Amino acid sequence: MRSYSSIVSISAAVELPSTVLQQISNCYQEEYAWEKFEEGLALILAENLSLHELQLLIDFYGNLGLAPFEIQNFKDTIAKSGQIQNISMEFMLTNSADCTGRDAALIRAYLATQTAPKSSALAID
Repeated sequence: MRSYSSIVSISAAVELPSTVLQQISNCYQEEYAWEKFEEGLALILAENLSLHELQLLIDFYGNLGLAPFEIQNFKDTIAKSGQIQNISMEFMLTNSADCTGRDAALIRAYLATQTAPKSSALAID
């Protein structure tokens, strides 16, 4: 939201109203809702991590700690995070609508309703 507001403010000297910002926010909330991705992301984790690796992560993030002999296994599991992140991002992009196109249309429509500022140039006789 701040990026859109800043760009419009700098380039058009206009503040986006809260109604436009809310419509933009709604798109992202709808398109990237956890419920839309939960099953697919769980499948990605299941395909890329063993049950033991999943348990290590659960224990660590649940503040249950790790046994010293599991530290290398944990490091190896964490090393997979980049690959899992890439697969997950691709999955989310493939399974969601493009909000940026809609955002641009909303902003253009709003800007079209704004009157151009009068020139402040001085007339020379």
